[in-house]
Amino acid sequence: MHAYVLFALVTTAIGGAAWVFVYPILSGERAAERRKASIARPEPVAVRSTRAAQKTRREQVEGTLKEMEVRQRKAKRVPLAVRISQAGLAWSKRRFIVTAAALAAVRLNPQCRPWLLFSHASAEKGHRLLLEALEAKPLLDLGLRLGEGSGAAVALAVLRLACALHNGMATFAEAAVSGRDAPCR
Repeated sequence: MHAYVLFALVTTAIGGAAWVFVYPILSGERAAERRKASIARPEPVAVRSTRAAQKTRREQVEGTLKEMEVRQRKAKRVPLAVRISQAGLAWSKRRFIVTAAALAAVRLNPQCRPWLLFSHASAEKGHRLLLEALEAKPLLDLGLRLGEGSGAAVALAVLRLACALHNGMATFAEAAVSGRDAPCR
């Protein structure tokens, strides 16, 4: 079962990377942006061509604009980011992706849940919803919204300090504490 979870996570990561690099090529947006940039770039007076060539350039601009309009009309579905922002949530693809992956892993294999450690609760509403779905109680809740694993870095420092304190603490016998069985007053 662990192999299936690992396979699913690796497949998702590879698919996401492929989407980032392949989508601009397949959609034709890159070519349209290049044409748009070449049109907007000012040319020196000496390089400007004749009136006929300028007309061709105008036709190119019109064609590019028409293509962009057609592409916008074809986009029937509202993107996920827009729908989430319409729901009043702040969202970015890079935020809380690890927590979302953890939720997927727990849904696929609930036995992995005890092995998860949640470092902090982000101030993002979406992250809090994921934590609720995982029934997770993070170590810290500092209201951070920085991303880049800043809460995890803080939690790691706290865990290291706790381990150092625990490992460096003497036992009652080592500290020669007497009367340890006496009731507290």
